[in-house]
Amino acid sequence: MKELKTKQSMNREDFLFTNVTELKLRVHREWSVEALHFISMLVNVLELRTLSFQSDFHPKTASKIVDNLMKFLQKTSHLRSLIVLPLDINGQYHVNMMTLCSIVPVHIENFALKVQNLDDMREVLENLIYLSSVSFNYPHDRKIISIEIIEWLINNGEKFSYIEKEYSIHFWFSNH
Repeated sequence: MKELKTKQSMNREDFLFTNVTELKLRVHREWSVEALHFISMLVNVLELRTLSFQSDFHPKTASKIVDNLMKFLQKTSHLRSLIVLPLDINGQYHVNMMTLCSIVPVHIENFALKVQNLDDMREVLENLIYLSSVSFNYPHDRKIISIEIIEWLINNGEKFSYIEKEYSIHFWFSNH
């Protein structure tokens, strides 16, 4: 059996898939450190540009999932787009928005996530000021009144464009 190499000794040809730029991960219940390591062995995570991460964010395992996602994101220095959604769009994160914001690296330019209310949107926009774009998805059982967040952005001097769909709103910022 071939010995597992450490991160420092791995070469481009050591990865099974060397040119992966977009990765979609779906995690149910638990995401172990071993699984995290296994993914890092299969794919050269330095090449990733887009990561779509979905989890059930089960109340018992949500904090561990977020911790492992943070560890994974720390390895992805070229990642520019991050999508973090519950497996079920009407599901919950079971972590607070500040915690979720704290794991988003500064090299991320585009971020998509599910929010429950306007406070979640403000939390993201206040803490991730380096984003070029952000997409907010919200559950089908509630309609968020988007004019409030639009007025809030205008009052904070943001220059932006946006498009609103039935259960989402997308912002592009020109001064970031």
